[in-house]
Amino acid sequence: MNITIHMSLAALLVFGLTGKAQAYCPEPSYWRGISFETQVESYLEYLLCLHNGQVGTLNELSIQQSSMRSEIATVSDRSDEALKQLLSMYVELGTTNAELVAKVEMLEERLQALELRAPE
Repeated sequence: MNITIHMSLAALLVFGLTGKAQAYCPEPSYWRGISFETQVESYLEYLLCLHNGQVGTLNELSIQQSSMRSEIATVSDRSDEALKQLLSMYVELGTTNAELVAKVEMLEERLQALELRAPE
């Protein structure tokens, strides 16, 4: 009787962890007229079914995790590309700014030269 109670508790614990397995796992036999071996076999089949349900769920989670990693890598690649483009724009802007500063300095020098030559 103790073994049956322990097996029932183990089955309930596993059963509680696998809600999906509940839908397709056959309930173990609880009838009084069946042999101990048949009860044990019934519990073992039930536990095996729950275990297989857990394995299936873990496989699904693994597939979803791989898919999410792939999506994250894609987003990360896009983010990296966007950051590279932004950096390129800043470099281009810096170069253009340096060119404009050089032209302004050149124009200021010419203006000063013209002011020096102009009669007062």
